[in-house]
Amino acid sequence: GTARLIRVRDGTEIARIEHDGGVNSIAFNPDGTLIATGSDDSTVRLARTADGSEVARIEHDDLVSTVAFSPDGRLLATGGNDGVRLFRTSDSSEAAPFEQAGAVHILAFSPDGTLLAAGGSSARLIRISDRREIARFGHDGSVSSLAFSPDGTVLVTGSQSGTARLLPVAVSNEVAGTWRDGDLKA
Repeated sequence: GTARLIRVRDGTEIARIEHDGGVNSIAFNPDGTLIATGSDDSTVRLARTADGSEVARIEHDDLVSTVAFSPDGRLLATGGNDGVRLFRTSDSSEAAPFEQAGAVHILAFSPDGTLLAAGGSSARLIRISDRREIARFGHDGSVSSLAFSPDGTVLVTGSQSGTARLLPVAVSNEVAGTWRDGDLKA
């Protein structure tokens, strides 16, 4: 239930961020001034890294398994058993809601911040501008890891079944789609 901020150069503890349940996910914003922690206690704590002072406490309806900052640091995506939520870091207000489709275990923003990948029973690709799901891809098991290529053209997904998939990110198509095996050839 505790996340500790420790200065690496000398091992000094700067602060503790306390939760009433296990801490499942931690993320720093891009400039390193904020840290977000997601917990089994159904909360996200947003704190300053300089001293650990709490900026905001965000409540979910169920456990929070993942947190991720957008590349520009203006948005914080959170996910858990109650789906995906998106908050503005300037005032911790919730942005327009997402269409929910089950539990989310992992989140990742595209390098340009226009897309959000969400992993749960499947991998979903969501366009941030309108919160629209533009693609979905299933795995043999639950999706437990996600990463965009540095240029944002490929999404790699990993599942608990031991499979990894390389998926093309083509968002010029306005129609939501489903990836198929063989869409990206090695």
